[in-house]
Amino acid sequence: MADFGKLIAEYIAKNKAPDKDVFTQKDITNELLNKWDFELDGNETPLILVNKPKALLKTAMLITNKNIYYKVLKRSFWTSIAQMFAKPSVQVSPFSSITHFQIGEHDACFGNDYVGHNLEINQEVVGLVRMGTGILLNENIITYINSLSEYLVDKGALKIKPKEYAWQ
Repeated sequence: MADFGKLIAEYIAKNKAPDKDVFTQKDITNELLNKWDFELDGNETPLILVNKPKALLKTAMLITNKNIYYKVLKRSFWTSIAQMFAKPSVQVSPFSSITHFQIGEHDACFGNDYVGHNLEINQEVVGLVRMGTGILLNENIITYINSLSEYLVDKGALKIKPKEYAWQ
């Protein structure tokens, strides 16, 4: 089995975090993890965290040496309206069962507010995760996460490369 911690640390060393909303390794504090309700086991190392906690922000993603943790909103036409009432819970996918992950299509929710992008794990949409905490999406974060996935495929740790979309 691949050493995801080592491979992701190599990727981080070669690729600087693209934005203030992406935290890597030592910048991921227990306070940040607690605010997102991410509870790691004693042998887990947080490596990449997408999104700093903000008052109305409900989605985030954490990549560790063992798992991908995520708080996502359900993908629905009505999510933009219902998101203020949503209480997403932390979900986890262990790398031992992951063959593919990526940031996919933009939301297709009612209105023109940005809600998030599809988080895809094993080619299935698990929900919407926001790319950055600004009013608009941050394409640099999308590129960073999808490039990490591609890097892991190139190193033989994952099997399926991220899909290229027309907007990329």
